[in-house]
Amino acid sequence: MSVRFYFLLFTLCFLPFAFCCLLFVVCSLLFTLYYLLFTFCCLLFALYSLLFTLYYLSTAIFKIFFPASDFITQR
Repeated sequence: MSVRFYFLLFTLCFLPFAFCCLLFVVCSLLFTLYYLLFTFCCLLFALYSLLFTLYYLSTAIFKIFFPASDFITQR
């Protein structure tokens, strides 16, 4: 048996293992990107909710102190 035969046998035996490792790395990267995108969307939603709450809280406070204001009542 020559060295080429053993090298070919070694390559053929470990090629599926290397392919599975590469597939695992790619899937891990995709999984990480998915969760980064999910986290970014959650942060955007939290920011939107905070701005929405501050807007309606400020309009409620404005209505309390200036009940007859044209700015709020005549939109």
